Order: sequence, then C-alpha cells, then structure tokens
Amino acid sequence: MSTSAGSTARAGVLYLLGTALQGVALLVITPFLTSTLGASRYGEVAVGLVLVQMVYTVAVAGLPTVILREWHQDEQGPLVGRGLAGAMIGFGLALGVVGSLVAVVVALTTDIPLLRGVSLAWSGAGLTGVAAGQAVMRARQHPVGFFVLALASTAVAQLAGLLAARVDPTPEAFLAAYGVALVASAGLAVLLTHPIVRWGSVAARVRAGLRLALPMLPQAVAMIGLLTGDVYLVMGLLGSGATGSYQAALTTLGNMPFVLSTALFNAWGPSVYARPREARWPYAASTGTLLTAFVAVGGAGVALLSPWLVPILARDPSFDHLAMVRAVGPMAAVAVFYLLFQGASLAVVDAERTGWLLRAALSGLVTLGVVGSGLALAFAIPGMALGRLLAYVVLAAVAMWAGSRIGGLHWDARRLGPVLAFTLLVTVLAGGYLPSTGPGAVLRLVLAGLLALAGLAVAPRLLRLVRR
Repeated sequence: MSTSAGSTARAGVLYLLGTALQGVALLVITPFLTSTLGASRYGEVAVGLVLVQMVYTVAVAGLPTVILREWHQDEQGPLVGRGLAGAMIGFGLALGVVGSLVAVVVALTTDIPLLRGVSLAWSGAGLTGVAAGQAVMRARQHPVGFFVLALASTAVAQLAGLLAARVDPTPEAFLAAYGVALVASAGLAVLLTHPIVRWGSVAARVRAGLRLALPMLPQAVAMIGLLTGDVYLVMGLLGSGATGSYQAALTTLGNMPFVLSTALFNAWGPSVYARPREARWPYAASTGTLLTAFVAVGGAGVALLSPWLVPILARDPSFDHLAMVRAVGPMAAVAVFYLLFQGASLAVVDAERTGWLLRAALSGLVTLGVVGSGLALAFAIPGMALGRLLAYVVLAAVAMWAGSRIGGLHWDARRLGPVLAFTLLVTVLAGGYLPSTGPGAVLRLVLAGLLALAGLAVAPRLLRLVRR
C-alpha cells in the first residue's frame, strides 16, 4: 500500500499544527495548576501522573508500532490493525479493574486515599484506550482525529483536573477529574476508530501481531523506568519540593521538543512503512537526519528562552527557578536522541528482532539509575536532567546499532554528527548556563532569533523530502 506525496505532506503539517495547539494549551494550564497546588502538592500530582504513564505503557507495549506495520502490509491490514486496537482496549479495561482492586488493598494498608488509587488505575486504562485510537488514526494518516484525541487526553483532561483543584486544592480532586476525562477520551477514541473484538478471518494474523508485540512487553516495562524513573529518583533523593520543580520544568518546557519529535515521528513512520522495502531505509536515513536537525533547532530555542519562560510557567516562589532553567537544556536535548531511537525502532520491528529494543531500553535504564542518581546527589535537579539525557543517548546508540546491523537503516555520520554536536553545545551548555542578564541575555535572544530563521529555512526542504 502507498501514500500519495501530497497526503503525506499535509499529514505532516497537520501533526505539527496539532502538536503546537496541544503544547500551547498545556502551557496555558500549567501555570494555574502550579500556583493552585504549590510545589509540594504539585509534586504529589506529578508522581501520580507518572504512575498513570507507567500503567499505560505496560498496557500499550509495542502494539501501536505493530498496528502501523500491519496496516500497510496488504488489503487485510486495516482489519488486522483494528483487531489489534480492540485487543488494546481489552488490556486497558483489565488493568483498570485490577488496578482498582489493588487500590482497595493499598488504601486498607496505608494512608493513601482510595480515591487516588482508583483514579490512577482508570486514568491508565483511559490512556490505553486513547492510544489504541491514536494508533489507528496514525496508520490511516488521519492527523486531525489523532490530535482531537491528543487534546482530549492532555489539555482537556488537565483542565478538568485544574477546575476540580480550584474547588478543592488537593491531589485527589485533580486526579479524580483527570481520570474521568481520560475515560471519556477513550470512549471518544472507540467512536472514532471502531476497533473490533471479533477478529473473524484475520484472527490468525491478529494473534501473530500480538505475539510480535509480546517480546516488547518487557521493553515497555524498561521504557517506563526510562520515561518516568527520573521523577521517582528525584522524589526519593531530593524530596517532594524538588520533584515539583523538576516535573514542572519537564512538563512546561523540557517536553516541548519531545512532543515535537513525537509529532514528526507520527507523520514520518507511516511514510517510511508505506514505501517499498528496497526504498524504505534509504528514505528513512535521508529524511530522518533532517527531522533530527529540525528537532535540535526547536530544543535549542526552548533552552535559550527558558530564563524568561520558567518564571511565567511556574510562578509560585516555592519553585526553584534557577535549577529549572539549568535542567531545561538537557531535558530539551533528549528529544533529538528519542527521535533517533524511534527511527531505529522502525527498522528493528520490521526485521522482527524486537529483543534489541529491550536491550536498548535496559541499557538506558541502567544509565539513568546509576549515573543519574550520582549526578542528582552531586548537582540536584540539573544533575538528574543530565542523567536523563545520558540515558537517552545510550538508548539511541544501542537501537541505532541494531537498526543498522539487522534492519538496514544506515545513518550518515557526516551529516548527523554536526547535529548532535550542536545539540550538546547550544541546547545543553548555552541554554543552561549562558547568563540571562547583560550581554548574555542579548546573545540568548540573538541565537534564538537565528534559530527561528533556520527552522523556517529548513521546513520547506523537509516537506520536499517527505514528498519524495
């Protein structure tokens, strides 16, 4: 199956516009949330949101990528994809039920409120349902539907939590409203995508898809640690106040390039798989390098402007603004290496050697636990942010090696090397440590302006490459 050039280009633009709208909405909501709850209670909410991501990641495992791969196999591919989406919905419901039972036990044996545990369980179930719908939308190249679900499950859900917290400024009020909104978002996903649970003539292929995703379950567990473990390490090593500052920096600014990276991958992945096998990986390497450069420019811009954005987005004086600014640079740089990992994963999944993704995730997780903990103890919040970055560097390096050896995706080091050097020098060092007053402030603004112009210059070339 193939995708027309114009359709692919339009999908890419819509993914980016949808991501921008999603990011702006979250940036508007977060300052009100941080000021309503303060650093300590926001830190408790942050830990809860991380736990939701953990439950969701286990339920999803590698199924969205498998859905994308199967969708483009042949004429029955869409039916198989909808069957796999139905399986994801079932996993989410099961986790919601089991999680609620666990919440009852936890509430009886600890001082954690039952409402918090049940809300977290069904929030994870709701996110799983949303992910199933998004996987189908992405395979169909329907970015509008994809981001309707994205906005409903992020900005709308957090807005619901904020409104509840304004009435009752407690973590329980926020998480309960947040969970209800996520379950409603999952219902919307079902209405938009029509997943199937009776697989009929494609039952064997659906089961084969599940078997292909099964080895990715331990990889998903390892990715949980990589995606969320830094927040728990900060909580354990530095306390809830530091967790609030760390998570606020990550949510408001540090993850903005990460979301951009994900948006680009959502448009890029279907375009890669839609090409014939002999053209698939040369196309992925040529476009992937430019995509990486685009993400690097965006991350550098965020890091350079962070001294002025952080006080706006986390206004309460209990947040450590200086530490947050120094953490944003490494957090933003993570997006570059995550995109490289995602690109490599396309080749590894296509070769059906998903065990290498587990090796990559475990390597990154060990780096985060060992190196990140040491850096956090030595340098507090900025140290943990640097440990997070190093973990993703290791994740990308292992996956890229596997993608090259077994999948045929060979990156051009002469083009990729300068992009990575720029990321480390400008995003991490200049973004975190260049002074924000006097000549340093002027230099920050000049560099940010030049990067904005560079991004505008790169965008047309990016679209031309995607149209090939």
